[in-house]
Amino acid sequence: MLAKIDKQILAIIALTLLSTLILLVGVSSSVNAQAESPITMKAEAGFDRYIKPAKWIPVRITVENRGPAVEASIQASYKIFNASISVFSADVSLPTSSRKEFFLYVYPQGSFASLNVNLVVDDETVVRSNVKVSNLASENRLVGLLTDTPSAYSVLSELQTRTGQTRLAELDISQLPDAPQGWEALDVIVVSGVDTGELSPAQRQSLDLWIAKGGSLLVIGGPRWRENMAGLAGLLPIDVTGTRSSTFFPDLSAYTQEAYPVESALILAAGNLTEGAKMLAGSEEQPFLAQKSLGRGQVVFLAADPALAPLDGWDGWKDIYDYLLNFQITPTSWSSGQWDVYSANQALGTITELGVPSIFYICSWIILYIAAIGPLNYIFLRIIKRRELAWVSIPVLAILFSSAAYLSGYFYRGSNPTLNRISVIQAWDGVDAAQANTLLGIYSPQREQYTLESADGHLLFPYNTQDTNLMGNTGWYSVQQERNVIAENIPIEIGGMKIIAVNGIVPAVSIEHTLTIELSNSTPEMTGALTNTGNSTLQDAIIVTPGSWREIGDLSPNEPVGVNLSLAAGSGGPAFFTLDSMSILGLDYIDIENNEALSRRNSLLQSLLYSQYGANNMNWGIYLMGWLDEPLPSASIRGVEATVLDTSFYIHQLSPEMERPDGPVRLSPAMFQWETSSAEITPYGAYQGGEDEFTIEFRPALPVSVTEVSSLTLHLDSYTSPATMTVSLWDYDLGSWVAMENIFWGNYDVPEPARHVNALGEVRLMVADTQNTWVEMSRANISMEIIP
Repeated sequence: MLAKIDKQILAIIALTLLSTLILLVGVSSSVNAQAESPITMKAEAGFDRYIKPAKWIPVRITVENRGPAVEASIQASYKIFNASISVFSADVSLPTSSRKEFFLYVYPQGSFASLNVNLVVDDETVVRSNVKVSNLASENRLVGLLTDTPSAYSVLSELQTRTGQTRLAELDISQLPDAPQGWEALDVIVVSGVDTGELSPAQRQSLDLWIAKGGSLLVIGGPRWRENMAGLAGLLPIDVTGTRSSTFFPDLSAYTQEAYPVESALILAAGNLTEGAKMLAGSEEQPFLAQKSLGRGQVVFLAADPALAPLDGWDGWKDIYDYLLNFQITPTSWSSGQWDVYSANQALGTITELGVPSIFYICSWIILYIAAIGPLNYIFLRIIKRRELAWVSIPVLAILFSSAAYLSGYFYRGSNPTLNRISVIQAWDGVDAAQANTLLGIYSPQREQYTLESADGHLLFPYNTQDTNLMGNTGWYSVQQERNVIAENIPIEIGGMKIIAVNGIVPAVSIEHTLTIELSNSTPEMTGALTNTGNSTLQDAIIVTPGSWREIGDLSPNEPVGVNLSLAAGSGGPAFFTLDSMSILGLDYIDIENNEALSRRNSLLQSLLYSQYGANNMNWGIYLMGWLDEPLPSASIRGVEATVLDTSFYIHQLSPEMERPDGPVRLSPAMFQWETSSAEITPYGAYQGGEDEFTIEFRPALPVSVTEVSSLTLHLDSYTSPATMTVSLWDYDLGSWVAMENIFWGNYDVPEPARHVNALGEVRLMVADTQNTWVEMSRANISMEIIP
């Protein structure tokens, strides 16, 4: 008996070993097959592997084929929170003995540690690659070092943001994406010792748009200025003509208190300021540090090379970089691509097919049904003297009316799908292209699957990550083909709608202006003229400033419009952002009920005015806004005739000139841009639970050099008693916070104001509650009178 059991055990062991051997041979064969594949692939994700949430990830693909020609698909995938998989793929043709490099763009939903990048041929995976990524929180800053001396800029990693840190990514020209969406995770780029002339036209356009959206570009001069500037024509604040050797070192006391390096000869890039640039340090003969704004971003030029002696290793660079590159203005909702979900869904759902039939239509059906099944049926049966047939006629009439109601509803829904596109288009002075953020609502009158195709340069991505059935049993699947993207087999139920987001670039409407902000010892004003030199009319246009706003009507091509606006903000902040969309558009509920186009406009505008914390978060900015009545071909349904609805809101950020007198100048609250210690805080409303203090840093929105400070006024209001609050200002002489004495709510004139305003007009304010674990202010902003 035992011998029989031993034989069975030995048989089981032998069978197990044989199965394992077969499995290992199979795996080995598979591995060898991949290792011996004539196709090789290398994938790099993000910037030095760094990625950020809700920011496009550029995946740089290098693929080489040493075998016969094939048609392949590169697929980058990751698992999302609901365990489904998002796949972003690209079709690529690989001729014999070919090598190709391109970018595949992936939109992240949530965080993940790696991307699975596979090369697939005929539904078979030929090459697999697991690409690691490092997730950065949105509060962290990412600095791209486009330099051959990265160690010279390692001090940048020591910069602290208001709630995060700074990370450095070492890059080269080939790692810069060819689509603007791929640059979103970068906050700062440093250019030193790299030939920017190698930038492709697509990379250069992407760079311009990245700066306009809020990026900071630091370009180094020194002896290698020519290659650093080769591909940056028109961007720089200095027109460099050559170099000079000088022992000149400018006054940088406004930026750092560190002692200067030992005086010795510096090689400086020499030249003149370009139009719109401002000198931050140096002289007219030799600008040392200059800055030029482009949209919400900036280009900074440093005439010397920090990597060379005697400036290498100088401790003052940290303070200078902190001032130049670490000031974070709270973005507007439209610039960050955010939508208020409820209002956006309202705009997308405002179509005839999803509307409720009129009360007259419904009542007519009810009355007709009651009349037919009641008195008319009775009269008819009485006439034919067959009232006993009522048990037959009533069900028949019910069936007939039900069928008629169904057919009526079927035709009411229509037979073709509806593509409802709502778009926000952002443009800036000095940039020929504009960014378009679009939401697509695909309505289907019947159960169907649709294929969506984006326009040139537009990328598709999932809008509502809670929709686990967006594309059937998978989270997302799209195919990148050259400059457009295709999303196939989007299932929609009868009378249902699916929403997909699109991000892309469109030509900007050409706007020229002669706007000037006139500073004086009273309230600043903006005057001048606007001209639409493009071919499109901006309907119902308005001008919005940090103070007031004004309706200017339709802005037709080549018809100048005069502008005269005050830049005095109310106690609640910029007037435009204290209103709701109906007040701005001049609508009432009857207009919204009776006009679908106006209703969509109202909901779209309300989705942009939404504030996450309910406060007026409008920072500095002057905008021309209006509606475009032309189709924006961001995406379309392939192979199907669809009803297309377009609602497009156009926002152009204007950059006026500044005119100031020789005498005293008053800077009102609207003339400052600001950075706060928390997203919940603004100068026009602040509440922070769990923390008993907050800080706000104010800087003049337009370049001002302060020679003398005549007055500094704090404008303060709170529901909390001033007896429990401490309001402090940074003392630039002492280098510390100083509490204001006998503080009260209202307009508080600061004693010895010059101690709290530096040479660049900067003021730092701190508010603390000494008795509570929260702090609240309904107003905390400043004004000052200075002599430039």
